[in-house]
Amino acid sequence: MESEIELEMRPVYVNYLQTFDDLDDAIAHCESTIQSLKGTKHDFYVGMTNDFNRRASEHYHQHGMTTMFVLCKTQTRNDAIEIERYLIDLYMARNSHCLNGRLSKCVEEYSYLSGSGYVLLNDQPNYVYLLFE
Repeated sequence: MESEIELEMRPVYVNYLQTFDDLDDAIAHCESTIQSLKGTKHDFYVGMTNDFNRRASEHYHQHGMTTMFVLCKTQTRNDAIEIERYLIDLYMARNSHCLNGRLSKCVEEYSYLSGSGYVLLNDQPNYVYLLFE
């Protein structure tokens, strides 16, 4: 069994991370990056958080997701929600191995929660990310 220290050491890649003020530009960047990253990998998960290192560890512990790519930084939680919703809707509609329908609560539910992984303040930056098993 892995120790807590090892759980905190999940791979988090920020080489695709860009900051956007324009949502259309952020969505285009995220969509093209997801297309290039998913390649032959099958199952993936799209999410948002204000602390991507913590979320990588939580996803590993809860669902066995092992590799996170941080795609973009937004100025507010609402911007991140809009990008995340768009990407989930897009990939769920394409039936392209998007795990969001099976692994997560809907955005409307978790925006009200205050437990682990769900403390998202609107006036601080948030990140949109992609996870692989």
